[in-house]
Amino acid sequence: MPIHLHLNFKASQSNSKWRILGRDVKRKNFVLFEILIAFSLLTLTVFPFLRYPYQHVKKQIEFFYEMELQRIASAELAKWEIALYQNHEELKDRIFDEKQRRGVFDTDHSIVKVKLSKGMEKTFYRKLKIYQSGRKKTADGKVFSLVNVKLEYFNQKKDPKPIFTAKTQLVAQTPARLKNA
Repeated sequence: MPIHLHLNFKASQSNSKWRILGRDVKRKNFVLFEILIAFSLLTLTVFPFLRYPYQHVKKQIEFFYEMELQRIASAELAKWEIALYQNHEELKDRIFDEKQRRGVFDTDHSIVKVKLSKGMEKTFYRKLKIYQSGRKKTADGKVFSLVNVKLEYFNQKKDPKPIFTAKTQLVAQTPARLKNA
């Protein structure tokens, strides 16, 4: 048995009626408020699906910046190791300066720009601290010192806590003028 759908619409009446399957059904007016409720419900259900992937991508990008800082710090520490191994006197004079407490060589913040890809560049601030922590005299009369090199990277100059720290300990021959000290 086929179902017949008969629609009769009378525009002259204020309460319009639809005739569906032989029954009179009141037509309700469409209200803007219903659209706002539907849109807000849609937003509330979609928002968590968009927020968590965005947070995950943001964490991944921060992780990539930290990996790049690790690479830069490793290269920087290798440069200091080579410089001390090759006995650069000017560098050793700065590190083993007896006027400073324990020969601390401390720098102000310098700028490091890290570029992941085109349009993804971030500026960090690096602080370098080099100090000697002990001396030992060998049997042949040479004096060696344990030199600590510490690199700290900050998001901003005035951040109290670094976001990444790299450090190493190196053995360097003490300059001749300080061997008896």
